[in-house]
Amino acid sequence: FSLYDGGKNTIYKYFGDDAEFVYREIYRNTHKLWIPSNYIYGIFYGHNPVIRPDHRTNTLDLGRLKAEIVRDRPDFLFESGDHVAYGPATALLRQLVAKCGNWFETVAAPLNKYVHTVYRLNHDAVERNEECNP
Repeated sequence: FSLYDGGKNTIYKYFGDDAEFVYREIYRNTHKLWIPSNYIYGIFYGHNPVIRPDHRTNTLDLGRLKAEIVRDRPDFLFESGDHVAYGPATALLRQLVAKCGNWFETVAAPLNKYVHTVYRLNHDAVERNEECNP
């Protein structure tokens, strides 16, 4: 616990055993993040460039999500778990990871309080459209 570092405290509460990696490698760097949850977004806003799925004005489906990832090329994608999910993006990301496994490396995963998972995007696999046909 750090009285003067609220972001670090929140990361440690949300990400459990993977908190040190999330804090050191993601929060303290300028990686581009894809975040579907308002709760997780608030942690990283102001520290990292953040992309949010646009599911209020557009119908988000698996093909559109894949196209957004190809276009925006985030470095890390956050699956918020069902506790703090907002809209269909979290469930769609799970499906995309299942269909396009080479695109994603799990770098943080449950067991943590809110069942958050963090994936690193394999930019080379995306560039080659490797094994991804949702």
